[in-house]
Amino acid sequence: MALLRRFLVTSIGSLGQTAFAVGVTALQEVVLRATLVRRDTWLRARTGRDELEGAALERQRVVWACSINASMVAELVSIVLAGGMVVLFEPHRFAVNFGYAAEAGALDVGAVLVAAAMQFAAEWPVDVVGLHFESRQGLPVRRRFGRCTTPEALVYYMLSVWLALHIALWAYKTAPNWLMCDADAPCACAAEAGFELYAEAGVCAGN
Repeated sequence: MALLRRFLVTSIGSLGQTAFAVGVTALQEVVLRATLVRRDTWLRARTGRDELEGAALERQRVVWACSINASMVAELVSIVLAGGMVVLFEPHRFAVNFGYAAEAGALDVGAVLVAAAMQFAAEWPVDVVGLHFESRQGLPVRRRFGRCTTPEALVYYMLSVWLALHIALWAYKTAPNWLMCDADAPCACAAEAGFELYAEAGVCAGN
């Protein structure tokens, strides 16, 4: 989800809209991280499970801390991947469309870099504020960060990123699939949502 969200923010194009989107996503991330323990505790109570105490609570705090560390790594990696892929995949826009225009070379690379820089700039205060709230709730986030840099953890991150890339490419694919179109050729679906790029480029003229 982090990678898909970063693709959306990176490909907006408008500086003002990008700044607004970055601010909203940063606020959302702070709220979710600041309320993690309360939300999980509330959900546990709503489902009729016993309140965690003692050793069980300590184990759960470790789980929360590891999840937060993984989330911070995922957000930073996603910013880099989204920006790089939006630039590199423009020549392949008729296969994977991250919000490209029909004509070649229309992508504003500077805007993509600015969007990535804005997201990086917002992510650091988000992590500072998030870590503040998490530490106040007794989560050993800082102490557990070392566990997230072991070889096993790095392999896990790489496999997760590889899977996320496949999901993102499938989600943004331009060519029709069985969920969106019954026809085999893209031109048959050019008028449907998601395939306007073919019609705008005149690829389907006369078909």
